[in-house]
Amino acid sequence: MADNCPKSCGKCEVKTTEAPKPCEDSRTWCERWAISGMCTQEIFKDYMKIKCPKSCQHC
Repeated sequence: MADNCPKSCGKCEVKTTEAPKPCEDSRTWCERWAISGMCTQEIFKDYMKIKCPKSCQHC
């Protein structure tokens, strides 16, 4: 029966998807930092990608 009616028998693979995370900056100064070029400066790039994704256009 499971071969003929997998959905009814609960044999279907259930796929769940995670809702996309909102694209938000976590620091109030992100926009100013981005304007000053910190999104592309090697020393700040990783930090900015994590803390300021919206201002650095990473999402």
